[in-house]
Amino acid sequence: MKTITASAPGKLHLLGEHVVVYGNHALLTAISKRCTTTVSEANEGITISFLDTHKHCHYSLESIYQKLKRQKTARTMYSETGDTHVLKNMVNNPFDYLILILGEIITNMNRTTIPSIAISIHSEIPVGSGMGSSAALAVSTIGAVTAFLGTSFEKSAINEIAHRCEQWIHGTPSGGDTTTCCEGGTVYFQKKKNGKIDIELLESDHASEHTPVCYILQTGKPLESTGDMVALVKAYKEQHPNKFDTILQSQESLTQELRSAFIEHDVKKMYYCIKEGEINLEKLMIVSDKARECIHAIEESGGSAKISGAGGIKIGSGIVLAFHSDDNRIHTIASKFKYPIQSIILGQRGLHYE
Repeated sequence: MKTITASAPGKLHLLGEHVVVYGNHALLTAISKRCTTTVSEANEGITISFLDTHKHCHYSLESIYQKLKRQKTARTMYSETGDTHVLKNMVNNPFDYLILILGEIITNMNRTTIPSIAISIHSEIPVGSGMGSSAALAVSTIGAVTAFLGTSFEKSAINEIAHRCEQWIHGTPSGGDTTTCCEGGTVYFQKKKNGKIDIELLESDHASEHTPVCYILQTGKPLESTGDMVALVKAYKEQHPNKFDTILQSQESLTQELRSAFIEHDVKKMYYCIKEGEINLEKLMIVSDKARECIHAIEESGGSAKISGAGGIKIGSGIVLAFHSDDNRIHTIASKFKYPIQSIILGQRGLHYE
């Protein structure tokens, strides 16, 4: 029985989240948590299985086309109104998103039919944590399905399809997430105002021996979606244009410094850039009170930390990325705030066929 398996890493924003959508640089890295998609022959229709949650659904090809049509209508409405809930209401669960991904693949390949297939998903990446779970799902699924259908796509083409999928659920993502999940390593990313994307791969498809091991603390899944948080930052920009421009310029300088720090393996400079970058994110008011207290405790104990991703303010803020030289101290802080913690390796390989 023909079977194709592909995997893609999750990602972390080292610096530049939110401001990247305004033309700034961002520094992202692929991490040692992956999403794996396996595609195999099936008897009839399309079966989707999420192995981690033991959930399965069966669909006809026509239902996929209908779902894609409704998604495009919602995207048009969002473009006209800016209401992120229009998109959220169309993608209520992972099955909705998988159908959309398949629809985009079919459209891109100019196919009118698709063979009966079974798709199985296993992911180590927490959903809604700012670690690129949806981007990794899109990249691994597009890679596996197109390979199964006998089409050899370059990573750049897979990235383009994945980015379109992300647009349906996030509105106007920069493309940094899918680029990092495709390429792997550490990515210096910029989407210019004319829409052109520039990327520099600081480390590609492997982790340098100098790549630092860091920690991630899970502050809880935000109640707000990525689209909600992007909209909040946009509102801040409109209400406080001068303050926003100052933050924009500061984050750009810090991101450039952090890029240099990774190239030079300058840990002291890394700590500084992460700390100052977090200060700017707090000014944008996208960090919950509890997450902010935890970050400050890490800093006071000699470490450096920031939220990584869109953030959240009502309850959880997603992932906190932290660097610390004392394993016991940072675990003690995590325990105090009742945040799960684990070490993670940066600069991992991108899309990979098993």
